[in-house]
Amino acid sequence: MRHLIHAWLVFLCITGIFGGTAPALADTPRVLSLEQAISKTLERNPELAAARPEIGKAQAQKRQAGFYPNPELAFELENFAGSGAFSGTGNAERTLTLEQEILLGGKIKKRRQVADGELKNTQWELQILEQDIRSEVKQAYIEVTGDQNALALQQKLVDLSVQIHETVRQKVDA
Repeated sequence: MRHLIHAWLVFLCITGIFGGTAPALADTPRVLSLEQAISKTLERNPELAAARPEIGKAQAQKRQAGFYPNPELAFELENFAGSGAFSGTGNAERTLTLEQEILLGGKIKKRRQVADGELKNTQWELQILEQDIRSEVKQAYIEVTGDQNALALQQKLVDLSVQIHETVRQKVDA
């Protein structure tokens, strides 16, 4: 994941961060601040995008835990389609039942507590994931900044070498 974030930061720096096309070398490069890098990564991270709906799911389960189970309605038909007196449905036995589970012993309260615990756990997991991503972005940002500084120093060294070469060439020609 760290390599992915590092590559993402390099890509943003090369493409000019917000633009869709790479800037010309003569253009002044745009600067990507650490906060912008963190913000963009948090917005577009697929792990976070997958984890965020889990909060809503846990909230719905918490809400559902406070309700009694749904009642069940059943219909039964017996002694039909037989022969003789039991042919047809005239002598058939019909049974209609309505069942409702009644939770005793504080089960609803306990279900709510469990669901609340699961919601808090899901929220903590999301926060931990966000902090891990922030940490990885900061590390990658430091690495990219160091690489950019090293590149700038190398460019200055090249420029200085060109100047020395020109000075030596002029002295040799004189």
